[in-house]
Amino acid sequence: MDRFDEFFDILMENEGVDYTTPSYDGQHTKFGITQSFIDGTEYNLQVKDLDLKTAKKIYEKEFWCKLHCHKLNSKKLAFSLCDFSVNVGHKRAIRTLQRAVNLSGEGFKLKEDGIIGRNTVNALNLILEPFNTSIIYTREKVKEYNYLNSKRYESKIEVLENGVISHNEFEQYIRKWQEIHSGWVNRSFKMM
Repeated sequence: MDRFDEFFDILMENEGVDYTTPSYDGQHTKFGITQSFIDGTEYNLQVKDLDLKTAKKIYEKEFWCKLHCHKLNSKKLAFSLCDFSVNVGHKRAIRTLQRAVNLSGEGFKLKEDGIIGRNTVNALNLILEPFNTSIIYTREKVKEYNYLNSKRYESKIEVLENGVISHNEFEQYIRKWQEIHSGWVNRSFKMM
């Protein structure tokens, strides 16, 4: 089994394979893929009609290859980067990894620009202690999840205060988001 196949199996364990009810942002997902994401690709289909084979192609092309995970020596860092990107987007996932590399104590000074170019790939492949960098990356990912959680909470409070949603809807949203947030944090540690 090649690395991408192994990663994809783990990803499907995390994301699930069923067409789900709307997620925290109101979008349906299947295999962890939303309709808005599909609309930004070459695939002309509805998310409910997505099959596993096509989902695998999307993840390989739009995540694994675009993030250059196939070029990374460390399987842990490749898996962790790709998985985090599924949840928060490429730019944020890459920028967070660049910050972790800079904090690793290995002397790298990467530009934290969210672009995975030659310098970032080279630095990731020169890291002497990928496990230590993976630990730092996990810590930085949890910080990002906490930041996103607080931003979503603040935006819902504003909507609640303006009378757009009821207290019950607000409480349901917060419970759902806490469940998702907890799952994402747990995933970070699993990928470490």
